[in-house]
Amino acid sequence: MRQRTRTFLTMFGIIWGIAAVIILVAIIQGFKSRNQQFFAGVGVNKLLMEYSDTYELNGIVYPLEHDISDKNFILKYCPNIEAATIEVSSYHPMERVGTMEGGGGGGGGMKTFNFFGAVGVTDDYTKLRDYKIQYGRLISIIDDDTSQKVCVVGAPVAEELWSEGVNPVGQQLAISGVVFTVVGMLEETHSFSDYRVILPYSTYENCLAAQGHGGDFTLMLLLKNAKEYDATRIRIMRMLAARHGFDPNDENAIRVQDFARFREETVKLFAMMFILVYFVGMMTLAIGAVGVTNIMLVNVKERTKEIGLRKALGATAGKILWQFIMEALLLTVVGGLVGITIGLLLVAALYPIAAKTEAFPTPVVTISSIIIAAVVNVLVGVIAGSYPANQAARLDPIQSLRDQ
Repeated sequence: MRQRTRTFLTMFGIIWGIAAVIILVAIIQGFKSRNQQFFAGVGVNKLLMEYSDTYELNGIVYPLEHDISDKNFILKYCPNIEAATIEVSSYHPMERVGTMEGGGGGGGGMKTFNFFGAVGVTDDYTKLRDYKIQYGRLISIIDDDTSQKVCVVGAPVAEELWSEGVNPVGQQLAISGVVFTVVGMLEETHSFSDYRVILPYSTYENCLAAQGHGGDFTLMLLLKNAKEYDATRIRIMRMLAARHGFDPNDENAIRVQDFARFREETVKLFAMMFILVYFVGMMTLAIGAVGVTNIMLVNVKERTKEIGLRKALGATAGKILWQFIMEALLLTVVGGLVGITIGLLLVAALYPIAAKTEAFPTPVVTISSIIIAAVVNVLVGVIAGSYPANQAARLDPIQSLRDQ
């Protein structure tokens, strides 16, 4: 207590090491959770096959037909496919039309010019996309069969075109000059689907593709057995190659989005990031441990006469050893508790930033990170105090009493 400044500076390395571990782990865990949400929506038992506009065979470039009948062809002749859908997408200028009901959303006329992705979907798309509706409804088979000019918007799209928290159902939206009625709004997922406007496939083809917006054509397939992923992918590529005339080994004709392997790679990446964070934290704590060892050696030197007196009165070497280890533990445990508190407060301070910034995920504090930090902190205290405590326990009582 007489050396408060020295003690605080010694504890600072422990405090910052613990706080840094908690903050960094929380941030990385936030990115990991968002990544897991993305793959939960995409799914590892799905095949996404993106068609190119052309393919090359024997040095000659041919147009690759974007044929909606490929969906039924695959369903009929590939037994491992449970469901299939077609998505065609492209970016378009979008404007809200008229005023909000009840006077909301500002003045009349065409307002708030923006570019968002318009996506035409066929039946069974809800089996392959985890779309969750917040207001209204999703696109139905009837909408597609009758080419209805209806759409479902993402929450950020509704916020940009109208205002935050608005229910856009029943409002009108112009996409490249074609007016659609909004029948639903998706829940916000902080993914690419938030900035989509979903249309019936037939409506997209009739209203937007007819204007020259052919768009990106994607065949989405849901597998019955994910273990046969590779075999199914190879079989489907051969089927489509035979149907359209391109080489089945031509990866540029139809590109397969292999999310299963991509997820495996991201899992390894996050594991390496966690190892790196813990390693950096351990190095910071190691520096703090050196400081604790140093202050304890000074402490032993300053209290040599006290140690000699205790030994003369019957204190054993084990009791002296335990006394100084406990003092080192007191420094590291108190520093660890302060570090955990500061770390949690700083993580809490990041929540408002995450809420306002799409690129920054909400930090996630895990019990395991706190437990690991606490356990390592105790070990650091024991290790840091062992050498000074051993030096104190080995002091000769007669020589110690002579110490000036």
